[in-house]
Amino acid sequence: MKSIDIQLLQWFQTDHASAFDNVILVLTNGLTWIPLYLIILYILSRICRSRQELLLAVVFGLLCVGIVASMNNLVIKPGIGRLRPCADPLLAGIIRIVSDTCEHNYSFFSSHAANTSAIAVFFSLVVRRWWFTWPMMLWCLLNCYTRLYLAQHYPSDIVCGIGFGSIMALTFYRLYRSTLLRITNK
Repeated sequence: MKSIDIQLLQWFQTDHASAFDNVILVLTNGLTWIPLYLIILYILSRICRSRQELLLAVVFGLLCVGIVASMNNLVIKPGIGRLRPCADPLLAGIIRIVSDTCEHNYSFFSSHAANTSAIAVFFSLVVRRWWFTWPMMLWCLLNCYTRLYLAQHYPSDIVCGIGFGSIMALTFYRLYRSTLLRITNK
């Protein structure tokens, strides 16, 4: 599996012009996306029928991402202990590394992929509008691509991160809906 991961990573890294390095570094930074989070909040405020529904959506969305990140960073990554491609001495010279961007912690699975897919899926389920869902999915994939470009993750780290984040988003959406139904039926 690792050789396929390396081949796919090399494929994702072909024809990279260093002119894109700074753009990718900006796109992979969570602070870059604060305007997007504010737009999501604005859209939720327009879609939700009450402040209570809005508050529940935000709380369950934040809980989802918080639990996804905590489980991954505190349990899964240290438990598996897979080195990031950029930190693996066996890959030196095989993959392109953007200078000084390599994090020297673990790779499996990608927290960027898990967190962005959790946000994209959860809030897409809440909003339920195609004009919201498609850009959210594209944003998630763009974030995932930055991790491959920077050799922070193998493709399997990305796929598993997306899968885990999406499953957790579905779970938290069901919890959100059942809580909302219980509250509104009272």
